[in-house]
Amino acid sequence: MATEGAFETSVYNAAGSKYPDRIRVEWSSSQSVANNTSTIYWTVMSAGGWGSSESYVMAGPVTVSIAGVTVYSRADRFRMHVGEPLGSGSFTLTHNSDGTQSFSAWAEAAIYTYAISSTKYDYYIELPTIPRVSDVFVSKGDNTIGSSITFEISKAFPSLTHTLTWQFGNERGTIAYKDSRKDITWTPPLDLSKQIPNSESGTGTLTCITYDGNTEIGRKSINFTLQVPSGVKPSIKKFEPSIASSETDNWGLYVKNHSTVQWDVLAYGAYDSTITKCVISGQNLSYDSTDSLTSDSTDSLTSYSAKSSTLTIAGEKVYTVTVTDSRGRTASKTGRITILDYNSPVITSANSFRSNADGTLNGSGEYVTHKLTASFYTLKGNNTIKIEVFDKKSSDSTYSHSIIIKNDSDDKTVNYSYTYPDSSFKADTKYDFKIVISDSIGQSSTVYTHVGTKNVPINISSDNNSIAIGCFAQKATNNIGRFDCAWEAHFTSAPQVDSDRNLKRDISDIDIDIIDDLKPVQYRLKNEDSDTIHYGFVAQDVEQALLQSKETEQKTGIVHYDEDIETKERTNYSLAYDEIIPLLVKKCQELQREIDRLKGE
Repeated sequence: MATEGAFETSVYNAAGSKYPDRIRVEWSSSQSVANNTSTIYWTVMSAGGWGSSESYVMAGPVTVSIAGVTVYSRADRFRMHVGEPLGSGSFTLTHNSDGTQSFSAWAEAAIYTYAISSTKYDYYIELPTIPRVSDVFVSKGDNTIGSSITFEISKAFPSLTHTLTWQFGNERGTIAYKDSRKDITWTPPLDLSKQIPNSESGTGTLTCITYDGNTEIGRKSINFTLQVPSGVKPSIKKFEPSIASSETDNWGLYVKNHSTVQWDVLAYGAYDSTITKCVISGQNLSYDSTDSLTSDSTDSLTSYSAKSSTLTIAGEKVYTVTVTDSRGRTASKTGRITILDYNSPVITSANSFRSNADGTLNGSGEYVTHKLTASFYTLKGNNTIKIEVFDKKSSDSTYSHSIIIKNDSDDKTVNYSYTYPDSSFKADTKYDFKIVISDSIGQSSTVYTHVGTKNVPINISSDNNSIAIGCFAQKATNNIGRFDCAWEAHFTSAPQVDSDRNLKRDISDIDIDIIDDLKPVQYRLKNEDSDTIHYGFVAQDVEQALLQSKETEQKTGIVHYDEDIETKERTNYSLAYDEIIPLLVKKCQELQREIDRLKGE
């Protein structure tokens, strides 16, 4: 490489050694780093000959070309003196983008003769490379905001220095100023996350300014990508439950089947992201804010509220909230509530009987004792349980008065025995009792009991419309009379029931089938001292089977009961077991036909 030089054409001395015999071209150069150019300065002169400056030879034409540029050309014949300058000048040569450049030159002349006799065609020079803009690229780092990134600079010359600047969103800054290092490390500040609140990544621009001393050679820019750190997520400031609705007033309790819960959420995004979605899930609650209009935003906080349906399962229940921000990042939090178990209060067993004043059984006594077992929930001492017993004569339509057996929230007693303080239950009268258990929530259930009359051999009512054995005759509620037998009955032959066709109407095939729905049970009678086990059906169960089969409340001769005229309450259920026999016969016939069919196959 050279910044100056010279070349000559070949010697042609036909005129003699005293005279010029060739052409000489001298050149020099200067560089413009800023413009990436060289200026070539040239001079063309005669060469050779030892004579004085008066000595000359006829020459021409002469041509000189440098880097493809004809810098000197003369076509006429002229006197060329010894050492005579023929011409000089300069031109600008632009370098390649990498700063390199070279050129070729040639010259030819006709000396002494008219034809070209002196030449030089193969002169070649490489010029010094002009320092150019350096390349820059990311060499290390995962491009995460808050983590270091190393930029590697590919220098054209070791002496070059560089200034690195960056722009990301609306933020910009300088990483290094006229720095000579090849590798430069930068840690993007976490606040740059604010520039991309709606995305997990963004693109920035890095500019590398190359200097040669104090001269700026040029600039080169590249794009880089920054990722928001994985730890930059939305936050949940509050996830709190409250009783949304309850039938338990101000107890501060969640009660199964009688309470709802409301969850309130406060959440905010990180580094200018916003909350775009909230999902809350748990027992009897499924909430998605995209389907709801219950959110509210204040500054950076967004609030949500979600209310469950009635809570139906007791125990500790976990609820989860998940919020999503505008970057698609999520955060979750759990909360717990305890739902107290609860069912409506019920009387699980009830026995009412004639007794002495001390509550001992006496079938002829005029005191009445109730023995009850109850099931209820006092809900941590908040739920007051009330057991009230109403009584009336069986012949009366309404209950006359009542007594209260329990009216507190104590949960330690479930078995109760109560004897009326007065001997006000006449031995010749039957009595009905309605036992109601209720609580503060407003739930209740009712059972009915009954006590008969004192044991007497035989008794006829004053209106001669009813008769009883073993007890007092009771008033008939129909126009065909009434017969009661309170004693164990023994017959030497089977009782006969009228079944003459002439006594019947609307005769048709049986159109019900309740046999599979009947529930055979074993039981003991509450007013019986012998502890004997009996077998049969519960009249109320048979009634339900009939209702399901007939889908109507049409009365049948199977189930019987006393019905209050005003309240329509049914008491003293009984069964006509003999009327079940035809149903059994029908069922057996159907089964036999099925057996015969299967045998035939």
